[in-house]
Amino acid sequence: MRIRHISVAAAVTLIAPVLTVLPPDAFHATARPAPVETSETQVALQDPGATTGDGDVVSRDDLALARTQARQSQLSARATAAPAVLEVSPEQAVPADLTVMGVSWAAGSAADTVVQYRARTAAGWGGWEAVDSEGDGGEAGTSVPGARAGSDPIVVTGATHVQVRVLGSAGQDPVDARLTLIDPKNAAADASAGSLAPGSAAAAAATPWINSRAAWGADESIRKDSPAYGQVRGAVVHHTAGTNDYTQAQVPAILRGIYAFHVKDRGWSDIGYNFLVDKWGRIWEGRYGGTDRAVIGAHAAGVNSQTTGISVMGDYNAATVSTASVQAVTRIIAWKAGVHGFNPAGRTTLSVGNVPVVTGHRDVGSTSCPGTSLYARLPAIRASAAALAGSGGGSSSSSSSSAAAPAGTGGVPADNVLMRSRSNALFASAPAGSDLGFARRVSAAGWGGFNTVFTAGDMNRDGYGDIIARHGKTAQLRLFTGKADGSLNPPVVIGTRWRNLRSLTGGADFTGDGRPDVVAIDARGVLRLYPGAAGGKLSGSIAVGDGWGSFGHVAALGDWDGDGKADLLGIRKDGNAFIYRGTGRGALRSGAIALPGKFSGFRAVTGLVGRDQFAAVTPAGVGVLVTRTGPAPVSRRIVTPSFRGLTVFGG
Repeated sequence: MRIRHISVAAAVTLIAPVLTVLPPDAFHATARPAPVETSETQVALQDPGATTGDGDVVSRDDLALARTQARQSQLSARATAAPAVLEVSPEQAVPADLTVMGVSWAAGSAADTVVQYRARTAAGWGGWEAVDSEGDGGEAGTSVPGARAGSDPIVVTGATHVQVRVLGSAGQDPVDARLTLIDPKNAAADASAGSLAPGSAAAAAATPWINSRAAWGADESIRKDSPAYGQVRGAVVHHTAGTNDYTQAQVPAILRGIYAFHVKDRGWSDIGYNFLVDKWGRIWEGRYGGTDRAVIGAHAAGVNSQTTGISVMGDYNAATVSTASVQAVTRIIAWKAGVHGFNPAGRTTLSVGNVPVVTGHRDVGSTSCPGTSLYARLPAIRASAAALAGSGGGSSSSSSSSAAAPAGTGGVPADNVLMRSRSNALFASAPAGSDLGFARRVSAAGWGGFNTVFTAGDMNRDGYGDIIARHGKTAQLRLFTGKADGSLNPPVVIGTRWRNLRSLTGGADFTGDGRPDVVAIDARGVLRLYPGAAGGKLSGSIAVGDGWGSFGHVAALGDWDGDGKADLLGIRKDGNAFIYRGTGRGALRSGAIALPGKFSGFRAVTGLVGRDQFAAVTPAGVGVLVTRTGPAPVSRRIVTPSFRGLTVFGG
């Protein structure tokens, strides 16, 4: 039976207009950040004396702190037994309400020392605090000309003066030791930078939302050399030093201060960490070179070329790390695991030995980092990241429909969203309730030549979900059957001369024979159905409707109207969307269901076949998930979306 497309005015079953379709730019940060130039002041450390006040006074608590630092840094027994103040800075006024400071010295000196700092407010001097330091000034574990050893950067807020000192065994005085105080400046864009909320770890999108270097005002003119690339076999988790009492608007300035200290004072080419996470769970791009690439950082000497470095902003030796921060770290690790192919719950052998794939800085270096609180959360981070990376985000709470052909438990299920990375790898993201889960890498490379890719259901009926792709040059339709481990077999050509067909979609059973079918629009605007056949092939086409030339997107769905038959979504180029109800016998019923609102401005729309959901993605990479809940559908933004830089496939 041939069903023509019926005009909206003539025959449409209306739903009460409760669906709010979010405009394409609704989730963009409005700030237009510009590079911000920082300023710094350097003060030489000196032998204790009149100009250094009581900076050489070591209380019982100070001594205990220094001994703990020495043990954690694996210093000599002599340094651990009786650390003394070797050099100290004068009491120094801070240049700004938020100041980033640090101590550095000539590489190779002060091997047996620790660093302490204190801050003065209107209430007087606070106690001496510990800060980690590195005796090896070489970036990435190698010698870099001009690189210096030194402390971690220290963030100070609300202070009027600061002071630092170096303690150790006699004869280990640092050479050319200096305190640097950095004023990261304020910028108009700081208050609105990173304004997108990250959401929960279980509701992560294909790529977590990562605020760019531009968003925090990185001055690219101070960055040295081109980025270097290695491999990512795991992640090292860190914390930064200094205050936990910072505001959201101060985060960009903190990042600028850390960046300046690493480059200008430590002599590194760039900020050391690949990613930084604030206490609200917002993720920030660290080292330049591509967040999805294996950029070599300077976060953990000896393993930089084998790991990605993630640092949570704050000191978590005493303070409790926030749940939002833990979830953000989990999201990054799960996503990077999919990109680079490692198991977050496993172990790996690095240059320092056999360690957990997700490890704390203290496990690969002589330091207390990432602090007691954050270190205690690593087992949960490993387990959660592994679950997200392995299953695409966990099981969905959305109802499944029997209208879809069997999708199988392996391969790529028909309810997944497919996307291609800049490196031409193929990823799949599974539904997770009212959201999408992390994408997992299905195939490492070779997808650049395909202009259409879609989930096809279990075409060959082996229990595993398959993929169909059209090659742009040959116009061949190729079937990639799924394997039990979620990967794909080599392709088989199942069609030729598919060049003039568009809006290809599949995975649902429109004929009622238990096999998934394919739907497409031909050059004359005719909607054609290609029934699935034995061996994963397709039989001849059936014209099921004309007048479809005005449609920009078509997507196979599950049972939208609840009658047990697969339905089809059609979105016209004017943004009006309709549900076309299937008969279960290879045709569509008359009387389309109009979806309220406009669906214009989306670059991809794809159905979650077998579910009453579909996803739409804007040109900027923002995703919207539409779900039928009761008599009317609702639309929700996909949490922390960043389909930026990815080609999302849709009909």
